[in-house]
Formats: sequence, C-alpha cells, structure tokens
Amino acid sequence: MFKFFRLVRFPNLVIVAVTQYLLQYSVVIPSFNKAGLAPTLPSWQFSLFVLTTMLIAAGGYIINDITDYPSDLLNKPHKVIVNKAMSKATAWRFYFSLLFSGLAIAFYLAIFVGNPGLAILFPLAWGLLWLYSLRLKQRPLAGNLTVAFFCAVVAGIVLYAERNGISNLWNTQPDAARNLAILSGGYLWFAFSTNFIREVIKDLEDMAGDAATKCRTIPIAWGERPARFIIGISIVLLIASLLFFSNWLFENGKWPAGFACIGGIILPSAYLLYLIIHAQTKAHYSRLSSLTKAVMAAGLFLLILIWIS
Repeated sequence: MFKFFRLVRFPNLVIVAVTQYLLQYSVVIPSFNKAGLAPTLPSWQFSLFVLTTMLIAAGGYIINDITDYPSDLLNKPHKVIVNKAMSKATAWRFYFSLLFSGLAIAFYLAIFVGNPGLAILFPLAWGLLWLYSLRLKQRPLAGNLTVAFFCAVVAGIVLYAERNGISNLWNTQPDAARNLAILSGGYLWFAFSTNFIREVIKDLEDMAGDAATKCRTIPIAWGERPARFIIGISIVLLIASLLFFSNWLFENGKWPAGFACIGGIILPSAYLLYLIIHAQTKAHYSRLSSLTKAVMAAGLFLLILIWIS
C-alpha cells in the first residue's frame, strides 16, 4: 500500500483536496451566504466531487511515471517506482481502476446536479493528462502550460460546478460576486503561474536525463538561458499581480492577509527571482523547486487567513 501512495503522490492529492475545500468553504459558500444562496453540491456530494478530482490526478501521476521511466531512471533513480518497486502491469491495473472509479462518480454527480458538463469535463481531463504524458511533455512549453493549466483547473472546476449560484449572486449581490471573482480568479492565476514556474525549474533540474532520452523540454530545445529568462519573466508577472492583490486586501480591511501576502508570498517570490538569476547547477535548481513549493503552500495558507479575517 505504501508503494501505491508513493506512486500517486499522496501528499499532492491531499493538497488537491485542501485546495478545493478551501475554495468552496472559505470563498464560494461565504459569498453565497450573503445572498441566501445554497451551493449546488451539498457537503457529501462535494466530497465525492473532490474525490473524483483526486482520482484523476492520481491517474495522471501513474501514467506519467509509466511513460517517464527511462528519464526518471537517470534523473532520480532513488524515486523510481514503476519497474522497480512495482511492476508496470500492476501500475496499469491501478491506473484503470482509478479511471473507471473516477468516471463512475463523475457520471453520478452529473446526473445528481443535472449538469451533463461534469460528465464531459472529467473524461476530458483524463484525456488531457494522457496526451500530456505521451506527447505534450516532450515538447517545449506545451507540456509546462498543460500542467499549469490542469493545476488551475483543479481550483476552477469548483467554480464551474457552482456556476448557477455564482450567476444568481451577480444578479442579487454584485459586490459579493465581484469579491468572489477577485479572490477565486486571483487564486487561479496564482496556481497557474507558480506551477508553470516550477515545471520549467524541474526541466532545468532534469536536463541530463531529458537530453539522454531526447525529451525536448525548454532548456533542451531552446537552451538553459532562455529557460531561466522565461522563469524570470513569469516571476515578475506573478509579483506584479500579487502587489495588486495585496492592495485589494488592504482596501477591504483584510490587513493580516495583506501583510501575509507580502511577507509570505511576494518577498519569497522576489528571492526566487534573485536565485534564478544566479542558478547554475542541478543543486541550485532543486533548491529553487523546493522554494517554489513553499510559495505555493503559502498561497493555500493565505486563503485560510482571508477566510478568518
């Protein structure tokens, strides 16, 4: 069982669940309460909704490990599971079990809420992750954007499921709807940006193995300096948007969250920019990757602080 949890990156799945619960219960539902609106998904159906997202993400990790075996053997041999700690056949069985379980829950939810879009959206996510593992990850920029997009979708799909209530909120409480749009839209942009930055950093970290397996990531196809430039520009854009967001927090009286945004996210992001300018070795890029994960975690903490304040 421990091998399975390692294979599906269980801590990452917990982050997926925490992200969706925080958006639903610290952003969406408080906004609905101001207008006397009920969420589309009651609590236990929302839990199934989160579970479906976790199953999709878990399947994505499995198919990625299966297709990534040659390069992972060179980049991080101590972390390889498929063909070492677990056979490829077993990994495939886990993958299809997760696939069919996720699809079954998605179809149930689509029927329950009368929203056929959910029955289409989740299979599309499976297909996108499959395409990423087999094709897109080997192409410069396309793979990075796909992962960043999917990470933003993890949050965005909560808004999609509650879109009818959000539409009613705009009609009845436009100020509350506007605040909801700023909070949720800001987090979606944050999730997209930080995951894109980390994906390009990981490409720099894994250059040796990717080059040996002819995987055309950004640093392999375009060079190390252009990859670092792309990261730098992305960090600058992230910091600029965070400055606007922190100002909005202060204007709305959320002073603790505003200071946390500056101290916990903006300043570490500025330090990340400094480090990427001077990074040269795999160890440097590993450090950058860890710092980026810390910034991403700070973003979740900020949601909690906004809720409390």
